[in-house]
Order: sequence, then C-alpha cells, then structure tokens
Amino acid sequence: MLLGTRLLPESHGAPERLDLAGVGLVTAGVVALVWALGRANQVGWASAKIVACLAGGTLLITLFVWWEHRTAEPMLPPALGLKPPVRDREPHDLLLHGATFATAFFVTRDFQFARGYSPLGTALRLLPCFATPMLVAPLAGALSDRIEAARS
Repeated sequence: MLLGTRLLPESHGAPERLDLAGVGLVTAGVVALVWALGRANQVGWASAKIVACLAGGTLLITLFVWWEHRTAEPMLPPALGLKPPVRDREPHDLLLHGATFATAFFVTRDFQFARGYSPLGTALRLLPCFATPMLVAPLAGALSDRIEAARS
C-alpha cells in the first residue's frame, strides 16, 4: 500500500450521484422476499404475512427495474444484461453458483450433524475444497492472459 500511494498516479472516476431511490427499492424488495422465504415454513406459506411479503417484495423489485430504466444515473446500466457475453453467461453462472452454495450447505450439515464434527473441524475439512479456487483463480487468469497474448 505504501508503494502504491507513492508510485501509482492519482485517478478519479466520473462523479456520480447515489441512486437513493434505487437503493431503497432494491433493499426493501430483497428484505421482504428473504424474510418471507425464511419465515414461510414456520408461519405457513398461505398466511397473509408471507403472501403479502412475497407480493410486496416482487412489486418492489419490479419497481426497482422500472426505476433503473428511467433514472439518469442508474445503479446498473439496464443494457448490461442484454449484451451477449453477459446475457449468455447468466444461466450458467446461476446454476454453477447455486450448485456450489447448495453443496457447501449440505456437506457442512452432513459433517456437523451426521458425522459429529465441530464447526471448526468441519471448516478445516472443507478448507481445501473452497480455498483451492481462491489460490488457482489468479494463476489461471494470468495464464489465460499469457496464452491469449501468445495467440495474438
């Protein structure tokens, strides 16, 4: 960090205003949906609270998307999801990350409840599985850049 402050030139991005309406809509919508999904099994899926929170959360997220298409400075450019590299990768990423998190959840539960390991013991046993991508990803990125540069 010290070298960075001395050797790297100062830079500033374009001044942008914070989209407070967008932040409020997306936050309230996600909180409503997560709360409803987390409480539905205890309260009942057909209860008025759950149905109202699911409907309200969906409405707020819909309003957020509507707002982002109309505001001068959106949090995310609406056209971002329409570009082919992003659009074509989204279903794959959703499935990949969903499967990864589901696996982590169920393996963790298996280690703790079926095999009797402590939370720390479980974490240490799972560390190679989840730390390896953190170590390999930067190397793979650098190698990918070298291969791409060699092809050019």
